[in-house]
Amino acid sequence: MARRHAIQHEGPAEDFFEGALLGNGGLGCVVTTRPDALALHFGHNDVWDARVPDPPESQDDTFAKVMEKLKAIPASISHLRDDPWYEAHFNYNFSRYGETYPRPFPCGTVVLGFDRRHTEVLRHRLRVSNGLLQIELLHKGSTLFVEVFADAVADRVWLRTVDESGTPATNPFMRIAVYPDATTPKEFPAPEIEVHPAIGILSFVQRMLSSRNKGQTEPDFCGLAFRSSGALEDRRISLNVNHPDRYRPAIDPNFENLTQSTPPLEKYFSSAEPLTASITLLHPAGSASEEHRTGHSLAADRAVAWQKNVGFWDGYWSAARIELEDEFLEGVWYRNLYFLRCVLRPGTTCPGIFGNWMRGHIGTAWHGDFHLNYNTQQLFWGCFSSNHPELHLPYVHEVNGRMLPLGRAWATNYYGMRGACMPYCAVPVDMEKPLLVGADWSWGIGISAWVVQSLWWHYRYTADRAFLATEAFPALREVTRFITDFLSRAECWSGMDGDGRIHIFPSLSQELYRLRPGFRFNRDGIVDLCMTRFLMRAYLDAADILADDEPDLRAKAAEILDRLASYPTAMSGEGMVWVSMPGESADVIHNAPQPLMPVFPCDEVSLQSPSPELEMARRTYRSHLNEGGNELVFLNLQAARLGCLDLERFKRQIHYCLLPNGTCTDMNLMAGGRHDDLASFSFMKRMGIWVENFALPSVINECLMQSHSGTIQLFPNWASGDAAFVNLRAVGGFLVSATRRNNAVEEVRIYTETGGVARILNPWPLARIHRPGMEARLTEDRLIELEIAAGCACELMEGRTTARDDVGDREHRHDGNPGAQPSRGHEVAAKHLRTQIP
Repeated sequence: MARRHAIQHEGPAEDFFEGALLGNGGLGCVVTTRPDALALHFGHNDVWDARVPDPPESQDDTFAKVMEKLKAIPASISHLRDDPWYEAHFNYNFSRYGETYPRPFPCGTVVLGFDRRHTEVLRHRLRVSNGLLQIELLHKGSTLFVEVFADAVADRVWLRTVDESGTPATNPFMRIAVYPDATTPKEFPAPEIEVHPAIGILSFVQRMLSSRNKGQTEPDFCGLAFRSSGALEDRRISLNVNHPDRYRPAIDPNFENLTQSTPPLEKYFSSAEPLTASITLLHPAGSASEEHRTGHSLAADRAVAWQKNVGFWDGYWSAARIELEDEFLEGVWYRNLYFLRCVLRPGTTCPGIFGNWMRGHIGTAWHGDFHLNYNTQQLFWGCFSSNHPELHLPYVHEVNGRMLPLGRAWATNYYGMRGACMPYCAVPVDMEKPLLVGADWSWGIGISAWVVQSLWWHYRYTADRAFLATEAFPALREVTRFITDFLSRAECWSGMDGDGRIHIFPSLSQELYRLRPGFRFNRDGIVDLCMTRFLMRAYLDAADILADDEPDLRAKAAEILDRLASYPTAMSGEGMVWVSMPGESADVIHNAPQPLMPVFPCDEVSLQSPSPELEMARRTYRSHLNEGGNELVFLNLQAARLGCLDLERFKRQIHYCLLPNGTCTDMNLMAGGRHDDLASFSFMKRMGIWVENFALPSVINECLMQSHSGTIQLFPNWASGDAAFVNLRAVGGFLVSATRRNNAVEEVRIYTETGGVARILNPWPLARIHRPGMEARLTEDRLIELEIAAGCACELMEGRTTARDDVGDREHRHDGNPGAQPSRGHEVAAKHLRTQIP
């Protein structure tokens, strides 16, 4: 299916956001085409300018001290920053974030130039099925192609020229140039250049400063982003272009018709023999000539790399697939899962908000950091249901490797509490305190729960007890310790209204209300409330599964669940709805759909919820106002969970956000919130590739199947059109396949890796269980419950004939292909389910 959804661009694609996106989960490469050249721009998840700004120590260095001063500010002033103390406090804490570093470090550009009198760019086509980019050129009257792909294993990009039959073809390029990034800080050492024209090698090495203090080199951060302590000691990257042909010394006429020698990193090809080339990004940097071996054949190495690449992508696409009558949505699913794999790979650093594609200042806004109030987490929302939980591991390792130790230190030193207070934003750099601190956005305690939420999801969707014990539970427990301590303060526990409830104070509405004089709109925010509820439930469930014995913490978590304040509400034109803060109008324009967070990501509402709760959520959705930007996935996924997503409108919004490279950017949708009529609705467009939108498949998955409630429901938001899917992953570690034709479900298959009881909402209301003596039953509330052993599958079908019932249940063991389509077998009398249970 992925073969049907190549990304094509007609004519030159000279802009960064028109270029083709390649990647192997570590390395990222944007290939642009000019009327006179190809340009390849490189980045890598592991390569960062890892300097850390460190201002003088603040006198207001604890939560308790800051709270005392905040309470002393008159509630009558308009803004907290009108108070001199708070203005100084705010500026101090934001001074660190105001620096340009740390940030992802663009690794450089390679340019292959041709004579446009003889060569013209016609188009390019990126095949998401195997990552092959084909650039079609018209060269001296003949068509030829430049084939480019990212090595699936090594940090290398391969190029070759072929004709229409795939036979190696004439090299159309005249020159090769290699450039360090133009935004390399001036305080960095000059790049070290290495040129071996006799064997076709150009390279540079850029050393970076690795100290905490600007201008000084100290080995403080020798594990920053390169996954190797040795690598960090060198603190350098290199870009290596290896071509077997010879380069001839270049003498070019300049604009005065004189001659000048070209720079050492620009050379001319000495022949037009077919081109095979490699571009290698090395870290730690090594001499490019060391890559060259006597008798080394680039063509042979490329052929081996290509076969590995094909096998890699075939394996990736075999994990799950969909087939939709709606070709556009099917393409959205496949293209974004391609991008997802380009930016994620187990064993590499978790990408920031713009991933591994960068050039100059593109891809480095906001430090290119981990925004942990949804942006970073959203990238991973589609990993689970799309059956790629392995792509979640870079985030897991970042949480446990850096954020958790940082959170423990911050909880102790700033709050004087147990556990871990997770950062509001983070970078893959060892730090003593969070990059953004102080009395502002970072005070929302729901962020800590949000940071560790997906670790619980990982367990729920895989049923991997070892993962739960070693990776998820320690982080869940540490954040639970912190939040229970935070809510044990008298200001929260005694009940601010004398209502016997536990209140969250202070509380923040993310990116809407900062701290305010008198703490107006700063208590019981719906984000903090629902994320706290999610965490307490997850912790208690995990503790039960692992028989973890910490009775005091478990009792406290249970009491918080029982006594936590209710969600804030307001009257709207639709009726009573959830809002983000007590006292807020239902007509407030939000930046992110916070009032609907009990639906998602907090998993409290499903289509099986009691009617009053479900209707409250649906009213909230219908009345909600969102300014855009942060809603393309978020709000539409919430709507799908409620069974009220208008798929045609969803498609129109995707078109509105769609870039020529096939990705979706963050676009504004309305003025009146944070943005006025004169603001650009596309101001975020050129910041970088918004990798968070690679979660678009999760919206489609939720339309095809939902399981977050523990019950599998098929096609809950699919009104019309045929659809089928294979191996979408459901809660409980089940892989589900189903087909819907002519508005009816035809066949269902459930495979389990770990064994367990699958609960599925009966898609055939009049069906009955065939051979009820098996471990399967149909409950009064239309649930089919199936006991399935590990490594086995169960098939469900609806019969349509009056033939004698002679279908026997037989063992159906996993044969290495859990996505195999089920056989229809015999038809049976009346409508029934055929179960295959070992």
